[in-house]
Amino acid sequence: IFKANNPLIVMLYAIFMGTVATYEAQKRTKYGYKDMFAHTWLALAGSAALVLTYGLTVVVAVQPWWEAQYLIPVFGMLLGNTTNGISVGLATTVSELAEGRQRIEALLAMGATRWEACKDLLKKAVTLGLTPILNQMSIIGMVSIPGMMTGQILGGTSPEQAARYQCAIIFLIAASTALGTVTACLLVVSTVVDVQDRVRAERLVARDKSRNYLKDLFDEHVKPHVQPRILEAKEYIQTLPRFRRAVNGFQRLHTDIADI
Repeated sequence: IFKANNPLIVMLYAIFMGTVATYEAQKRTKYGYKDMFAHTWLALAGSAALVLTYGLTVVVAVQPWWEAQYLIPVFGMLLGNTTNGISVGLATTVSELAEGRQRIEALLAMGATRWEACKDLLKKAVTLGLTPILNQMSIIGMVSIPGMMTGQILGGTSPEQAARYQCAIIFLIAASTALGTVTACLLVVSTVVDVQDRVRAERLVARDKSRNYLKDLFDEHVKPHVQPRILEAKEYIQTLPRFRRAVNGFQRLHTDIADI
């Protein structure tokens, strides 16, 4: 990918990175709902892509902005940190909506809107989601020297220049994490609490930790289209003369070994 440096290949790999990060961000929540993967993908990949575009075109000013040398490493750092924030924020939001339903319904019954009723819930979820990156920012450079800055210094770059790059990256990471976490939590609340200010708890489904949701997704959307093609290819191969001779040869060899 780095050698080819083709914009189409780079973009396809970036989409793949965002999809894998999305799956990891939402799979550990205690509860799920129908459009959770799509909402998480929008919040995670969308926020990281938006911040990445600003960082590469305005802050770093790379030409072209899609160059694999810059896009893939920076996008990976943004996705990795944003995944942590969104994962914590999602888990907190869905758990509070499922297990604290009575308190929210009481506020709604007293005339509060869905956003007013879920204000404390959202504040808690976003705070927990942003805590890791805020802790990292408070000690970076004085206690902790991140890997990017360390690598640049070991590679011969001046510490001052390495620190400038690291400051830019950590601010981009914080912006992506904040934007993604807030977006993901708002999408959850807008789904579970509808526009008529009703808590639709039936939309939340407790997850079975023993299930492989990636396999379920494959079985539901990919396998029905791929399996008939595999069977057709298998039947075609079995009709080939060389294949039939090879099978007969292995059967005779197996019989001879069994006789011995």
